[in-house]
Amino acid sequence: MDRNMHSSPSVDQRMYELNQFADNVPGVLYQYRLLPDGKSAFQYASRGMLDVYGFLPEQVTEDATPILNNLHPDDLDRVSGSILESAESMKVWELQYRYIHPVKGVRWLEGRATPTKLNDGTIIWHGHIYDITESKEYQLELEKTRSRFQLTMEATNTGLWSWNLVSNQVSWSEITYQQLGYEAKAFGLSLDVFMSLMHPDDQSTTLKHVMESIQENFSFEAVFRLKHAKGHWVWIEGKGKVTAFDDEGNPIFMMGTHTNVSTLKQYEKELNISRERLVLATQSAGLGIWDYDSSSQVLEWDEGMFALYGVKPSEFTGTLDDWRKSLAPDARETVEKLFNESLISSDSLSFQFPIIRRSDDELRIIQCEAKILRDQQSVITRIVGINRDITDQESQRKRLEAEESKFRGLFEGSPVGIAMNDYQTGAFLDFNAAINEPTGYTREELKALSYWELTPEKYQEDELQQMESMEKTGRYGPFEKEYIRKDGSRYPVLLNGFKTYTSDGKAVIWSIIQDISSLKNAQKAIEVSEKRFSQLAVHSGTVTWEVDQQGLYTYVSPVCERVWGYRPEELIGKYYFFDLHPEQGRQQFKQDALMLMSQQQALTQVLNPIVHKEGKTVWVLTDGFPIFDDFGEMIGYQGNDRDISAQKLAEDKAKEIESKTNRQRKALDEIALSIAASDSVDNILDTACEHLAKALDADRALVYEINFTEQHIIGLNEWIDIDHNLNITSTLGTYPISLFAQGVSFMQSSNDWLISDDMNIHPALIDDGSHSILHQQMSIKTLCWYPFRFTHQGYKLLAFNWVKKNATLGQDEKDFLASVAQLIELASIKIQLLREQSDTQQRLDLFMQQSTSGVFITDVDGRYTQVNASGAKMLGYEPDELLGESIDTLTPEHQIERHHQLKK
Repeated sequence: MDRNMHSSPSVDQRMYELNQFADNVPGVLYQYRLLPDGKSAFQYASRGMLDVYGFLPEQVTEDATPILNNLHPDDLDRVSGSILESAESMKVWELQYRYIHPVKGVRWLEGRATPTKLNDGTIIWHGHIYDITESKEYQLELEKTRSRFQLTMEATNTGLWSWNLVSNQVSWSEITYQQLGYEAKAFGLSLDVFMSLMHPDDQSTTLKHVMESIQENFSFEAVFRLKHAKGHWVWIEGKGKVTAFDDEGNPIFMMGTHTNVSTLKQYEKELNISRERLVLATQSAGLGIWDYDSSSQVLEWDEGMFALYGVKPSEFTGTLDDWRKSLAPDARETVEKLFNESLISSDSLSFQFPIIRRSDDELRIIQCEAKILRDQQSVITRIVGINRDITDQESQRKRLEAEESKFRGLFEGSPVGIAMNDYQTGAFLDFNAAINEPTGYTREELKALSYWELTPEKYQEDELQQMESMEKTGRYGPFEKEYIRKDGSRYPVLLNGFKTYTSDGKAVIWSIIQDISSLKNAQKAIEVSEKRFSQLAVHSGTVTWEVDQQGLYTYVSPVCERVWGYRPEELIGKYYFFDLHPEQGRQQFKQDALMLMSQQQALTQVLNPIVHKEGKTVWVLTDGFPIFDDFGEMIGYQGNDRDISAQKLAEDKAKEIESKTNRQRKALDEIALSIAASDSVDNILDTACEHLAKALDADRALVYEINFTEQHIIGLNEWIDIDHNLNITSTLGTYPISLFAQGVSFMQSSNDWLISDDMNIHPALIDDGSHSILHQQMSIKTLCWYPFRFTHQGYKLLAFNWVKKNATLGQDEKDFLASVAQLIELASIKIQLLREQSDTQQRLDLFMQQSTSGVFITDVDGRYTQVNASGAKMLGYEPDELLGESIDTLTPEHQIERHHQLKK
């Protein structure tokens, strides 16, 4: 017994062999579970599930719906009924049915399974399903051959022809004429007529095949083009053989078939295009693909590998020595050792190594990724991989290391938090004091934690998006979230970061982490309208497309649904590229674009608006180039559109802000100049009306005085835009407050502006009925009233009207009006003070002239600044002689001390 135990394979080995057996059995071995509630799943399936059904086993372990949805509509009821019948009768389930494979299309499948019923009513079938498409099609074809010959010809669209080699007359069946779009017997046939229908490039080759067949007495096959009745070419596969000879053995009659293979030719063409796309993708990514067959020891390289290594195909021998020779000499032994060790212990390769590129003897760093394929005995059969040149990335990494010492000083002294975390685990590897101090942890405590332990669970999804962004771009952020302090409280932080590698190759994330608690407190008022940098753009937004010569879409990548709102199938064969251009300018755009296409010119970074399916405009940068068929004829264009809507919107917004800022700055300058140059409030208000209206792009501006004493609204100044011929009449005048009572009261109580437009009328204007005057009679679309200089007697009012459009006013316009109102108020006060000072000076001058008493005015140093005639005469001087003199010079010496004490 012990001997038997030692000689029998282990359970693991047995399971491995069973799994290998299951995975290599043609078709799929499976267990299908049907629950009492009707739900079903493939609780086990071999790897053949992917080949048979187009899904991985794990995709249908919990739910069989993906497969059930792909059953052929004509067979769906039959399959469902057979399963239910087997479940009720517990008889073996056997069926042949059609299935729409995601990749292969319609396939015929045959299945057989034995049902078992469990105690809870669940039924499990153990069975096998395999693809019988080839045999089924052969069976169907065999059934067709039993039909009459003519029906067979019609069903396969195969035409018959015969050729009398003596008379040179040719005969075609009805189908042969139909293949070219003609009615039967539409024209007489001879060899000359037949050759005139054939494409000139195919005539000599086809005729050669036919003549060799006649001379050597064997069947011929030839593919050639015949002209259709509508003018295009139809690809025909012709077959034939001599079927009759004269008494001397000379061939006299020949028969054969014509089959339309245009569809097959189209498939070949599309396959070539797909191959071109694959080559373009690998070239764009800078990848080289290689394949090594261990049994034959043959190494194959694609064009990308030859380019990476600088090797000419003629110099390539197809062995591993070609690769070894390119390795940098000082690293060759180490790299070969690493390569060989990976072959022993792993199913994949992933490492970097230096090479000397042969074309220029330049040192390059290569990243290798490969899959090692083994047989059931774990013997290597093939190795398939890719190479990528990462020299630039490695150079950058080394430069970063060289600058690390410089960075360290800034790192430690920075008031902003800087941290390095392990990319895989999130553990804190390095950080400065500005990181751990806000958290309440000591440095040692924080080192024991990970990035994720400081992050509230609600940010997990956002974190994953940032990680995806970093995988694509190498960077993440700006990103706002919260950190959890040691005491459990939270505080907001703003993060920016990037992914890099340490000197030992470990992936890490460097982050700039700023405590934005104070900033967040200041931003609460605008938090609703702005989620600051919470989700950056993570999509490239680039749509790849192909169009034919007329601009009709023949291929569009799936990303178009996210960028344009259309699914590919909504565009391909249905829309021309110019159909997505805005209606305004579409005809001109179409003419210009088709002209460029007719000239076969490439398109480079063309700014292009596209109308989204929802009606909005998407701005893209378009690149495109012509594509040609096998005969050098242009068949359309390939290209891509990159979504730059956000950038375009930002540019337009920046221009709008700059324009508005310039208008406001100009208005402030003009008003300030008016204040500096004028001592008239009316002049200042005239200037303010004009330039405030222009700054706000208003059609009319006025200044009113609200007088509670007189219960009047008094118009002081007005400006009307006459340049746009809007037929606006003046409204400057005096009005009773009662006419606008509620609006006046609202501004008095709120000390704030009042805005109303004809689509959203302010409640105060509805309450006093003034909306009908303002919005209906005066046709004002938007009005803005800004009150200022409040007193118990009333206040001033800036009023603006828009009649040609509705205006949108925000806080910045309010701040702007507040600053202007303050300037006007200060100017008014200044003018009033100047006037009062002038009046006072006039009264003082009059008093000095008329007074009979001496009047003396000195500065703080005791020097005379003003003396009237009576005072000067009293001292025996002229007034001018005393000006500037010190009072000490006129004071007796024995009273000087007393005089100084009085001054103190």
